[in-house]
Amino acid sequence: MDGTGTSGILCSIQGGNIYVIEYLYHTQFATKHYAFNQIRDILPFPQCPQPQPPVHQPKLLY
Repeated sequence: MDGTGTSGILCSIQGGNIYVIEYLYHTQFATKHYAFNQIRDILPFPQCPQPQPPVHQPKLLY
């Protein structure tokens, strides 16, 4: 709600809190919890775009 953001993996929801694994540094991760009243939105990551085949453009000979 205060504009602070984070990203991570949602682990569980219990007792009015959500529990998220967040990346810290190198190979370190931490499980953190946030109360519902601290949260404005929970959004999923978008899907990776699918590669598009190249479009053939003929060369004009003139």
